[in-house]
Amino acid sequence: MKQLIGEITKENIKSLIGELIDTHHQGLNNAMSKAEDGKVTVSISLHIDFLAEGICDLEAGISYAVEKVKDKIERKVNEKQIDLPIQDADKIYRIGAQNP
Repeated sequence: MKQLIGEITKENIKSLIGELIDTHHQGLNNAMSKAEDGKVTVSISLHIDFLAEGICDLEAGISYAVEKVKDKIERKVNEKQIDLPIQDADKIYRIGAQNP
């Protein structure tokens, strides 16, 4: 079986990932200190583009969340609903009550 990833490529992959960890060390510490449950998900990606035998482009990436953001917004929409023409918007009209 032909070996596509040789020793030099393997060492370069380790080096790229190590550089990312070194570069983001403080950011990872910040993320850990802000994590409510003490857990932070860190994703490391590696893209290898084989150009020719023994030649490849390497791209390594890192992603993590410094702050957990959770938001939710909901709205019900009824296309058939029309606006009611209310003349006195400052008055409250209750159903079943004697309104002026």
